[in-house]
Amino acid sequence: MPRPAAPCEKGHAHAPGPPARPRDRGGARRRPEAGAPVPAPCLVWFHGGGMVLGTPETDDARVSAYARDVGCVVVSAEYRPAPERPHPVPVEDCYRALGWTAGQAKALGVDPHRLAVGGISAGGGLAAATALLARDRGGPALAFQLLLCPMLDGRNTTPSSREFSRAVAWPRADNLFGWSALLGPLAGTGRVPPHAAPARAADLSGLPAASVDVGEL
Repeated sequence: MPRPAAPCEKGHAHAPGPPARPRDRGGARRRPEAGAPVPAPCLVWFHGGGMVLGTPETDDARVSAYARDVGCVVVSAEYRPAPERPHPVPVEDCYRALGWTAGQAKALGVDPHRLAVGGISAGGGLAAATALLARDRGGPALAFQLLLCPMLDGRNTTPSSREFSRAVAWPRADNLFGWSALLGPLAGTGRVPPHAAPARAADLSGLPAASVDVGEL
């Protein structure tokens, strides 16, 4: 478990939303304590919630610890969840947050050559999908992926996906619901794109290094 949030500079920022929904997408940014090098590396973070729940504030303690211990800026982005907004809306929101961060690098005091994406659960899967989008669209360039128990594969056919039918935190039924909410009619078909379920990607070339954390629930 992350330690309680330590003192660090915290602010809020808004990136323009898509034309179909002219509302700003919100998020929070955290800086390390005074004295940290500038420009600093930056982690664009996506919260968990099984694709259907959560807010950036959910991971305050975790990302504040990253800012303190690593000396990085953390931009904790909001995205619109399923089922009201199925794929591709969540990953497009995340990609937009990454692009906004890269474009505001100077104002944020971050090094545009040391951008990383990360997240936990749904956010981990969206971070991996955002890295794929960034590669396929020619940027922004990424240096790293931090993927904590990421939702990567909606097929749910592996032995481990069937093992935890009575898990404490995230049983199989919840996992099936989260993926169904995200994928809609694509769920259970062979037409799911890698930007929705990154485990479907056949080509991993050109991607930044990744740390993938897994564990039992």
